[in-house]
Amino acid sequence: MPLISKAATTALICTLASCAWAQTPSSLSSALLNRTALPTHTHSSSDIPPPIPCNGSDVGPLINQHLQTHRIATLGPGICQTSQPISMPSNSTLQGSGMDTTTLMLAPNSNTNLIESENFSSLQATASFALAPSGINVHNITLNGNYLAKPWKHPFNTILNSKGSCVAFIASRYTLNARVDNCPDHMLYSENSGKRPPFEPASIINIYGSVSGKECIVWRGPGDSYLQTAMIGLCAIAPMSTAKKHPTTSALYPDDLISGLLIDKSPPYDGTLEIGFAHIYGVFDGYAVLSKGNPRIKASHLVAESSAGALNLSSKTWGIISLLDIHRTAISHPNRLSTAIPPAPPALICPPSLAVSALLYNNHPNPPTSKTLFDPKKTLCHIHTIQSPSGAIDHETFQPQ
Repeated sequence: MPLISKAATTALICTLASCAWAQTPSSLSSALLNRTALPTHTHSSSDIPPPIPCNGSDVGPLINQHLQTHRIATLGPGICQTSQPISMPSNSTLQGSGMDTTTLMLAPNSNTNLIESENFSSLQATASFALAPSGINVHNITLNGNYLAKPWKHPFNTILNSKGSCVAFIASRYTLNARVDNCPDHMLYSENSGKRPPFEPASIINIYGSVSGKECIVWRGPGDSYLQTAMIGLCAIAPMSTAKKHPTTSALYPDDLISGLLIDKSPPYDGTLEIGFAHIYGVFDGYAVLSKGNPRIKASHLVAESSAGALNLSSKTWGIISLLDIHRTAISHPNRLSTAIPPAPPALICPPSLAVSALLYNNHPNPPTSKTLFDPKKTLCHIHTIQSPSGAIDHETFQPQ
């Protein structure tokens, strides 16, 4: 099958949906963040305090002081710890000295969010758009939630923090460019609800990382945001002693299998999402991507790998995925006892309101079959072309006659 170029992918998406500004990351950033009259805050050299040294000590109070007083906090090379949430007000910036140079880590037994937008707890599940901060920036840094004391496959692990997301935002017009690892709850929890503000609320996210105790990303707004890049995996990981016997379940939707990326536009949330490139792997107890409500999803390239299931999209989800890559489904936790392995779900559940331009499917070592790929009663989205190791497959083979 001919490869689909980036330009062709963008053209296809913009032909089928209105996105005249979706051309390049830079033009997208400009369109999303500069097409309104919302005032922005700039930092003069006199406003910027010197970098905070990172030598392993708890500098949370100092970071928060810099953010409140100067609206900017710069962390030097090394590891900075905090035992309190870093609170981000409007028009504030938290920056490291490099993603591989600076780590902000939650101190053991803190059991709280590592970074959160100002007034996060009081705004949850409210009409938060009107009161939510805007213009938050986090970049050039690694965030570590200090969840597990040892690598996730270690047989004798210890939980250092039992709750807390690495990033918890109820905010608009924010940017996140960070590596995010070892989070007790979520790598990113983002929420907005209520009437939209009079400016464009969309945000831009680039996130990389592994290991979370629950869903890696919960997306509940702001709507129309751009998940430019996501390279995330090992979501809903429990210590080995627990994971061997029991699957991880979702605290948000206990009746559903847990997911790596949850896109939620059920009332009152505003979780529509644009996706550039997202690779999600290692969701052993559920789906790489799960949607709720009626979100619009527009994705250029989406990869679901090494998980129990790939995509489970609600009946009201709509939009287009230009290139969908599914491989190694029906994968359970590598140390799960055989008596604790649940039946594998269908790899792909999607509604007729979603279009897939091209599907690459490789369920090595098993060849693709209707049993492993589709549930004929639930896989109803329109897929133009399916490519497998054995060649192109007629999608109608898997559809109800």
